[in-house]
Amino acid sequence: WFHPDNNVAPAPYMATAPLNYRGWQQAHTGLAYAGFYSYFRNSFSAREMLTVPLYYPLEVNKQYCVSFYVSLADTARYAHSLLSALFVTSTAPIQTMSNFIDPQNWTSHFTPQVTNTSGFLSSKTDWMKVENFFTADSAYLYMVIGEFTNVVLHDTLHMPTGDNYPNPYAYYYVDDVSVTELDEPVSAAATDTIIANENTVLQLGNNTNINANYLWSPSLNLSDVNNANPTL
Repeated sequence: WFHPDNNVAPAPYMATAPLNYRGWQQAHTGLAYAGFYSYFRNSFSAREMLTVPLYYPLEVNKQYCVSFYVSLADTARYAHSLLSALFVTSTAPIQTMSNFIDPQNWTSHFTPQVTNTSGFLSSKTDWMKVENFFTADSAYLYMVIGEFTNVVLHDTLHMPTGDNYPNPYAYYYVDDVSVTELDEPVSAAATDTIIANENTVLQLGNNTNINANYLWSPSLNLSDVNNANPTL
């Protein structure tokens, strides 16, 4: 199959990397990546999701950092900002929703634990990182990456270039997906800036022996910029 408007590859390259039927992109690492339609602009708002079983069940009350990289395909006419990761104990609800529930009401049924917060994921040349952390409230067995909002809440961004397909779409490549257990609480890392008064001690997490490296800036009047708990 060949799309003359966008110089998309013929059939032998439909599902390969870096050249494939939705465009050209080198893998973020390695030789391959996944891809999916996160949005179709049509009457029923079709969408795809990536689902994968976890190696091990998540542990209740443990904190996990979730990250993945995405790149918008060359042929995509729309971009999203709300790509998310949803953790579930069974894929049955996803299959049921996909088949029988009106996408107008999806937000009422799905609450992803991790959602992109960096704005529209619109680059067709670079890999963009989606990352956040959450505390598991169940022994989740599966991870689902997709766009879970209602049709009316789709905050799509129209791209000036893309496919002339009758139902314009958003299509993303996905690479380097990870779910990492965090050894210590990361509440301090949830904010970009921590402001301290004179003669105070700041502490990240609740363990002075936390397994991490720190660098505080500016270093003026700090007792140790490489310490998790410097004195100011």
